[in-house]
Amino acid sequence: TPLVKQNYRFLHKDSEDSRGIDVALLYRENFFSPIDVNYYKVLSQKDSTFRTRDILYTKGVISTDTLHVFVNHWPSRWQGTIKTQAYRNIAAKVLREAVDSIIDVTPDAKVIIMGDFNDEPDDASLSRILQAKTDLDSVIDNNLCNLSGIAMSDQEMGTYKYKGLWVTIDQFIVSAKLLNIENSWYTGKDDVNIFCPEFLLENEKDVPGKKPFRTYIGYRYAEGFSDHLPICLTLHKEADN
Repeated sequence: TPLVKQNYRFLHKDSEDSRGIDVALLYRENFFSPIDVNYYKVLSQKDSTFRTRDILYTKGVISTDTLHVFVNHWPSRWQGTIKTQAYRNIAAKVLREAVDSIIDVTPDAKVIIMGDFNDEPDDASLSRILQAKTDLDSVIDNNLCNLSGIAMSDQEMGTYKYKGLWVTIDQFIVSAKLLNIENSWYTGKDDVNIFCPEFLLENEKDVPGKKPFRTYIGYRYAEGFSDHLPICLTLHKEADN
């Protein structure tokens, strides 16, 4: 395919997830060069049988700068939001400790956190444990900023539809340093969006509106793309000013 010429590479490792679902990072090696990779396990001390996806971390070079990237797919709500909340809280704690280990050494680190968190921006796992702010005025020093939580707060559409309601569980979160337009690379609340062309959507059957055109319904192949909509983040280089 034409993509062969675009120098795509990927980072991936099989996790212990019970359904065989893993996280991965697809990148173009002429734009981003990984120099360190780690996979953080999310384990429960109270439930030794619990298995979920790892959190993928990579440090890489973009242009002449260093970028820290975390890719997430936190435990699902399939058995109930309240029943599974503790597992997402564990993932948030693991991620927060990993971010702190970077910022403690490099306070001006540029960090991008992305993925399916199975929680919304105001849920405790993201707002309290990960401490990802959804108010730009409160993002100072080494804080994390949930750009998706800010950008999507006044939108009717989300990234996933559950029982006829849109929710934003796929998000971009960045370190405070990436919000400074005087840095070599920067981004902002207007640089996050949901990619939702018509071909990724289908009509709802029982209620008005549309929903993501999913690949499978149970074990039946539905010929669609995903039950989630993709999200995009634009990074600006200082020279763009």
